Amino acid sequence: MSDCFILYGAQIGDLAAIANLVAERLGVEFTQKESSYKGGLYYLFKDANRLEVSIESNFEDEEGYLSEPDHPSQRTLVYINYADQAVKRLLATEVNLHLLREEEIS
Repeated sequence: MSDCFILYGAQIGDLAAIANLVAERLGVEFTQKESSYKGGLYYLFKDANRLEVSIESNFEDEEGYLSEPDHPSQRTLVYINYADQAVKRLLATEVNLHLLREEEIS
């Protein structure tokens, strides 16, 4: 069995709106957190099966670097760790999310 790590981006800069959209699609509930390492407010969901979804800003650090510099137009980032096929299928058709990266590790 392989582990799947996915990054989606959204041009919408409203973290709460993207969190609500993803929560509705996946049927999950996010917890609002705060971390200077993640650019301030972010949303997190974890389940017992290792699925982890984090919704964060593509923020600029003190040195002027974006957290995902290859995707400057994507203001909101959706990191999904240990995604299964169901999660991928549920988010694949969401027009506000753009697949930026997907990696499977065996």
